[in-house]
Amino acid sequence: MRFIIFVLLVFTSSISMAGSSMTVVYFLGTNQYPLTNAASAAKQGFELKQFNMDGHLNLEKKLSEGLPQNDLEQAEKIANERLEKMDWSMLQTAFQGLALASAWDIKKLPAFVFAEGKFVVYGVTSAKEAISRWKSYQGRSYYRSTTPYQ
Repeated sequence: MRFIIFVLLVFTSSISMAGSSMTVVYFLGTNQYPLTNAASAAKQGFELKQFNMDGHLNLEKKLSEGLPQNDLEQAEKIANERLEKMDWSMLQTAFQGLALASAWDIKKLPAFVFAEGKFVVYGVTSAKEAISRWKSYQGRSYYRSTTPYQ
């Protein structure tokens, strides 16, 4: 079941990226490292897509909040009811960042990803700074490869 959800999320994300005319930059952050200066991306002509890599943990915490500890059947029933009522986009967002990070072989967080994984700025939470770095390196020959060891 998890594999099917993973495939659907990756497929859905690739469809939503195809129609964009702006340069897309992805921010992969965490609860500890949230995005800053997001408005500067649009001002500079970038479409910013943000993913909290702790989203799946936040979702799990929300689903399990207040469940009975001594009645596992009742806890499972309540959790399943909550999951059925949950908005599909919340589930998609919670796992889409993980799928992208895996596909792009992201090594650390936070990370800004440009050119569909060919350029990554690690350790920065400011969209303004990441875009500045992207612009200064754009066109140089040392983009990182999308696959390791090339």
